[in-house]
Amino acid sequence: MPAPGGSSRRNPDYRRRRWGEILRAVYLARRNVDAYAALSEATELTALDCHALAAMLVSRRKPAEALAWVERGLVLDKKNPHGSMAGHDLAHLKRDLLTKLGRGNEALDAAWAEYLAHPSTYSYEDLIKYVPKAERRAWHEKAIEAAKGTDLRSLIELLLGVLPASVHETGSRPAYGHEQEDGSWYDRGRLQRQDV
Repeated sequence: MPAPGGSSRRNPDYRRRRWGEILRAVYLARRNVDAYAALSEATELTALDCHALAAMLVSRRKPAEALAWVERGLVLDKKNPHGSMAGHDLAHLKRDLLTKLGRGNEALDAAWAEYLAHPSTYSYEDLIKYVPKAERRAWHEKAIEAAKGTDLRSLIELLLGVLPASVHETGSRPAYGHEQEDGSWYDRGRLQRQDV
């Protein structure tokens, strides 16, 4: 924090942080993992740094090393009481890396835990990515059952969001749908709203 009446640009902490950001951007653009890691360790390692390092290692086809940085970043992110977008991105990257490393069951377990913590259309879609195709119908039913314990608004948003997926996966049509001559279905309520 600058002294009263002083410029933040004259503050040595500001300069250090600013030059650190510039060097991080340069190292990231050059994909210089070693320099980026050394700078991050010398200054203050963040979850965002861990994500950047993991992404560079993924591009070098080093998923095991990338996973180590992802896990380190997730530990750092948990220290932040509200989490961060980097933490969210790290969680997704972790599941993808686990799958690449042949640990698909761990990826599925992590996606399921995320879904249970925050049932939504997005966490449902992420969960289904890791479910083997032959098991998707059973997991769909399991996910919908688990979401019934959430608040009504979240449940309705989830059901409306996954409805097309459930129709596609199960081949069944919703109870409120009406057949058309070509075999497709439509929502009478949606059509009535358009006529108004």
